[in-house]
Amino acid sequence: MVEGATRAARNVRAVSMLVLDCDAGEDLGTLERLGDEYIRIGHTSWSHAPAHPKARLVFPFASPCPVEMWPRVWGAAARWAAAHGVTVDAAAKDPSRLYFMFYGPMGGSEYVPGGCVWLEQASAWMYGDASPDAPPVVGALPHRRRSWLSWARLAMAYPPPASEPQTYAAAATGALEPTEDEQEERRRRFARGIIRHRCTQIQAHGVGGRNVRVFAAARTAGSLAAGGWLVLSEAAAQIEAAGLASGLSPRETARAVRNGLAQGDADGPFAIDSQMTERVRR
Repeated sequence: MVEGATRAARNVRAVSMLVLDCDAGEDLGTLERLGDEYIRIGHTSWSHAPAHPKARLVFPFASPCPVEMWPRVWGAAARWAAAHGVTVDAAAKDPSRLYFMFYGPMGGSEYVPGGCVWLEQASAWMYGDASPDAPPVVGALPHRRRSWLSWARLAMAYPPPASEPQTYAAAATGALEPTEDEQEERRRRFARGIIRHRCTQIQAHGVGGRNVRVFAAARTAGSLAAGGWLVLSEAAAQIEAAGLASGLSPRETARAVRNGLAQGDADGPFAIDSQMTERVRR
C-alpha cells in the first residue's frame, strides 16, 4: 500500500498473495488439490458447513505482482481454478480486499467466532517446501517439494479466451457486395465460430451452471441447424465433448444436448444476418 494511505484499490502498489474465496460448495478434497505443487495455506471459512463447504486458499507469490498487472493475473487465476473444478468469488479480485486470519489450532489461536455452529468441522491445511535447505514451516505438511506460485507464469498459462467478436466476427467482413454463395459460406463460418466459442465457455467455467451452458449451446446449435448453417451432428458432438470435459456425466450431457437441440429446432432459424451485422458494428 501507499504509506499512510487508507485501504482502497487506488492506493495499492502490489499484491503479494493470491487469495481465492471458494464458497460454491465444492468438497474440501477438490479445494485442497488445487495448486498442490505450490506452497499454500487453505482453511475453511466461518460460514463453512458440511452440507455446503466453504474455504479460502492462499498462495504467496514468488515476487509481488504490480497492481497494474493484477486484473490480468486475477482473471488467469479464476480460469485456473475453474479448469480444476473450483468456483471462486469474483469479489476477491479487489486488490485492496481485507482478509481475516483463520481460527482454530493452527497458529496457536483458539478464538471462536460467535454463532459458529460447525466449529468441530473446521479444517485448515498448510503445505510448504520439502527441500532439505528450506526453513521449517510450523503446521506444514511438507510431504514433497513445492514451489512459490509465479503470477507471471499463471497469467501466461491461462490467458483470457477470445471474445465472440474476435472468434467469428471476421466471417462477416469482406467485399461490400458479396455473391449469395459467398454470403452463405460466411454464415456457415459464423455459425461454426459461435459453437466453438460456446464450447470454450462451457469448459472455462466452474462447476455451477454447466447443465445450463450445455443446454444453451445446444439450443443455439439447433436454431442454427434449422437455418441450414450447421451440420447438426458435428455441432452436437462438439458440445457433448465440451460438456464431458467440464465434468458433467455422460447421462447429464446427453440429456442437456438433446433437450437443447429440440428447443432450438422449435425456436426456428437463428437470426444470423442481424447477429453478423451486430458483430461488425462492434
